[in-house]
Amino acid sequence: ETFQRDQEMRKPSSAWGCVLVALTSLGVYWRTAYPVITWWDSASYSLAAKTMAVVGPPGSLILTLVGWPIAQIAPDTEVAYGLNLFAGVLASLAIVLVYAVSLRILTMLGSDTGLAPQLGAGVGALALAFSLTTWDYAVQFTPYILTTVCTGLIVWRMLCWWEAADRPDAWKHFAALGLLIGLDFSVHRTNALLVLSVLAWVLVRNAKAVRDWRVWAAGASTMLAALLLQLLLIPIARYTHSPLNWNDTSSLQMLWSFISLDRLGGGFLVDVWPRNAPFWSAQVGDVWRTFAQNFFHWNGASGILGVGAALMGVTGIVAMWRRDKRFGAAFVLLLVLHAAMTVWYFNIPESYFRSLNRHYLPLCITFGIAVAVGASTVVSGGIDVLRASASMPRRAIGAAGILVVLLLPATQLMDNWRARDASARHFAADYARNALSELPPSAIYFTVGDNDTFPILYLQAVEGIRRDVQLVNLSLLVDPAYAQRLVHMDSTLPIPTTRTLRDAAKPDWTDSTLADVVRLNANRRPITFAITARGNLGAFTPFARLEGLYYRAMQKSNVPFPVDSLRANLFRHEYRGFSDVSTVLDDASQRMASAYYSAFDVLLTADSAARSAMCRRDRAEIVRLLPPDRFNPGPGWRENLEKKCS
Repeated sequence: ETFQRDQEMRKPSSAWGCVLVALTSLGVYWRTAYPVITWWDSASYSLAAKTMAVVGPPGSLILTLVGWPIAQIAPDTEVAYGLNLFAGVLASLAIVLVYAVSLRILTMLGSDTGLAPQLGAGVGALALAFSLTTWDYAVQFTPYILTTVCTGLIVWRMLCWWEAADRPDAWKHFAALGLLIGLDFSVHRTNALLVLSVLAWVLVRNAKAVRDWRVWAAGASTMLAALLLQLLLIPIARYTHSPLNWNDTSSLQMLWSFISLDRLGGGFLVDVWPRNAPFWSAQVGDVWRTFAQNFFHWNGASGILGVGAALMGVTGIVAMWRRDKRFGAAFVLLLVLHAAMTVWYFNIPESYFRSLNRHYLPLCITFGIAVAVGASTVVSGGIDVLRASASMPRRAIGAAGILVVLLLPATQLMDNWRARDASARHFAADYARNALSELPPSAIYFTVGDNDTFPILYLQAVEGIRRDVQLVNLSLLVDPAYAQRLVHMDSTLPIPTTRTLRDAAKPDWTDSTLADVVRLNANRRPITFAITARGNLGAFTPFARLEGLYYRAMQKSNVPFPVDSLRANLFRHEYRGFSDVSTVLDDASQRMASAYYSAFDVLLTADSAARSAMCRRDRAEIVRLLPPDRFNPGPGWRENLEKKCS
């Protein structure tokens, strides 16, 4: 016993491993973080953290609360960058949890957790850290990476219960589980999909626990207490004045409408039948593609070594099964049921415009634990072979296994660095700044989507740029609550709120709404439309004159636009990163860049009809700023560009 205690004391502390894993992952995340806001959720959540706002459903109250002090400390021009760095801290915490959980599993199964196993587990955790999807959301401020922290904590608590399942007080662990799952409801709800996995975990370990009323009482009471955190949305909606607060949660009725996702379809979006797409090829396929991009790929710079993470995951599952078949079966059920619930709930439509990979991050965490266990098993086994075997083939196999494991983070870095290095990506902020800079004073500015709306709201509210411009989102204007909120914030807005707004399904709702706006405005304020909104103008299209990255509503149809003014507006803008081949253009940046091209196309058309020399100069400048080789702005655009000035 004395010898065993002495050996235990000699084992290296896993705390140092946690520190090394955290610092390594955090160093990479901070080096590659976005310096500004980016597309989709980044701008809206950064704005929410700065202004204490209610983000669109399902929202992320906890992310807003923890981001608020950081946003207040940072200078206005650095708020987004500070929050993006904080996202790296959250991601590193999730990776440390994967490392710690894998070591706890090895300890529970009676495996050695000395230096070699710790090294393997750390390397396996870093393979997850530098995987494509985890890295993507570790460098931008969104709720998806905070959800992974909740996933790690939930699995950790499941392990605690597993060890204590035969003790009379084991029910106490369900109090912690209920609390974590309830709190995640205020993050992004994705971990609710683990509930069935938790039930299977309990049935495999100790089925009698499900008959213990204390288990249900503890879990339900703490979950309810955590869910009550949502009540904080009532005072936030009432007493803060963020431009995002068009989601009214200022009463219990409105709060319920918000959390049940009424605006998006209601019923917490539990819409599992009929399926919106082929089950295997589209819905399971979307999950599989995310899995393959992260763990099982061979088309990157590292070649076949890109499958190493998946092999380690399978090795980890086999190792758990061999050491404890009951535990191995429970972990397999955890993975399978988690994946099945993910596919079942999200029910992604066919040809959906965007992968739901961000919602699969909790699943990546659970599989990442298996990767870390497998990597630890291979390293410790390989070292044992090198120490004990005199056979050269066996020693070579052991050494090869160790080498493959040690190369896992390096292969992920090689494959994903260029795609995930966001340190020079200013696309979203530049687009918003370009769009705002040229608008006439006190303009009413209509947008249509996320990417032409949230970056502009962020620059106005956080950096104080062009606060005289009032943004109105046409897609939201069919919601009377949104229109009422806008008028409440600015009583001079010519937006009708006294009668029922048009049903979004009605073909002419845009025309009718804009007609009311023009009538009520009575030429008091310039009415402008984002260039991305051209397809939504309907009957107003002939009255819209292009003046830059916006159309201006005119009193007469087909009023000629000032070519020199259009040229000056377009060429004075920032187009950072488009001509830099070292900066990757993500899909959203490519799509938004088509707005630039559409404006330049109008300019070249006017040039070619009047001054061919000027046309050639403009075309050369466009190619310099926005090289067509970098992306495809649309079918036939390259040929059109070449013909313009001939």
